[in-house]
Amino acid sequence: MISGGFVMRVMRFAVYLTILLTGAVVSAGVAFADGPFPKTGDKSMDFTFDGLEIGGYRFGVGGTYWLADDLGLNSSLSIANSASDNSGVGGSSSLESTGYGLSLGLRKPFKKTDSLAIVYGSNIGYRYSKSESQSVVSSTSRSKFYFVDVLLGVEYFFNRQVSVSADYAVIYSKSKSKNEISTVSSRGISDNVSGLNLHVYF
Repeated sequence: MISGGFVMRVMRFAVYLTILLTGAVVSAGVAFADGPFPKTGDKSMDFTFDGLEIGGYRFGVGGTYWLADDLGLNSSLSIANSASDNSGVGGSSSLESTGYGLSLGLRKPFKKTDSLAIVYGSNIGYRYSKSESQSVVSSTSRSKFYFVDVLLGVEYFFNRQVSVSADYAVIYSKSKSKNEISTVSSRGISDNVSGLNLHVYF
């Protein structure tokens, strides 16, 4: 049975893809002598913004070095924070979570038009998060998350210096969560759609 979360992620990726394809169609008349795509030795700063949440944020920053015309080595640092407060007849409670992540991977275009590239790649990474809840009983939990993913995405180039992209990834992960009472370990396969990524080449 397909979950509602999976459907929402696919719909989100479809929206990003539509935006990028629309931009490609609108600018179809713009031609580049040899394409706006990165060349061996090019570098970029990469920014990911997954959008503001209620009482929180989630974004990432990183860089890519192009080992060859069709192969980029990328790394990134992600930061997340969220907070919520609930008040009711039974009292009040609050939950605050903070975390960060590190990743390293390869990215390779395999189909190009004048300004659009379909890309695939893979990353390995680590994430850490800490959650603190305040209610009648206060508790703190910490989670460590190791993962490897395989991704498929699209990247649209406005020019040789600026592009935007979106990725869909299938992720294998292993995690461990610990609080004052217990430790829980798990592993499994999940999927994720990135926010829009901004790449600035130099």
